[in-house]
Amino acid sequence: MRALANVDRFKLPKFVIHAIRLNLLDFAISIAVQILSMPFFGSLVYLLMLEAALLFLAGGSMDLTSSLFLHRVRQYLSHSEDEWSEEKHRNAQRQGLTYAGAGALLLAESLLLSLV
Repeated sequence: MRALANVDRFKLPKFVIHAIRLNLLDFAISIAVQILSMPFFGSLVYLLMLEAALLFLAGGSMDLTSSLFLHRVRQYLSHSEDEWSEEKHRNAQRQGLTYAGAGALLLAESLLLSLV
């Protein structure tokens, strides 16, 4: 029995979990908007596209703010001595990828729903 408890379970990537959470929120908002006489799928597609755009911007800005160029600008403006590291940049890219991946899923979903 203990051997079965130690088996690794399949885990969903973080961006999929974020996309699922946003979808649940979108469904609730779309139902509320439908009560106010706007079509359900129309409002859902707009919400998904808006959230996808915001997630793309968030992911890209996380990568951009940790880039070497902006780090040098910050050093020049604030006269700080902290050095840029590739490891910090990679961590920021991983975090940004989470948001960009969730945005890609929401964009694909909105495109599929617009065909319905």
